[in-house]
Amino acid sequence: MLIKMVERLANEYCLYANPGIGMDVIEQTEKELLMVFPEEVKLFLTVCNGCWLKNPIIYKENVFDFHLVGFLPLEYIKTAVLQKRIGEMEYHYLFTDVLFAFGDCGGVSSLEMGYAGLFEKKIYTLNYQNFDGENPDSMLKFVANSLEELLDMIFQSQKN
Repeated sequence: MLIKMVERLANEYCLYANPGIGMDVIEQTEKELLMVFPEEVKLFLTVCNGCWLKNPIIYKENVFDFHLVGFLPLEYIKTAVLQKRIGEMEYHYLFTDVLFAFGDCGGVSSLEMGYAGLFEKKIYTLNYQNFDGENPDSMLKFVANSLEELLDMIFQSQKN
């Protein structure tokens, strides 16, 4: 089911979609980053290694929810993880222990996929400008429980 949804996303809803990459490339990146991506993300990347949406406005129950410019290719995911690890160490919040950037929401906001703990497989937007100075969770906004749920939101949003 997920493969068909990713193919549909790439073929119908994207301005541009990169072809998928091999599992060996994904596994090598996991080793370099010392993390394991959720299986659904690996599957996504084997079908489509990043894409840019035609319509970046995402609705939830017919109400604007957030912007999603597109999904990042693996090399951008790797760069984002490495850069965020450095920045988060400076500010003493460590989202990269449980989340990684999987999409671009524009500005200083990213789409994050959980890969560990309570965050596993859940999807959030992370916006550093929303930091209240005390609670790092103030930067997170829950989006979906799975990649399939997010893709469904994208498909529904394109009808609005």
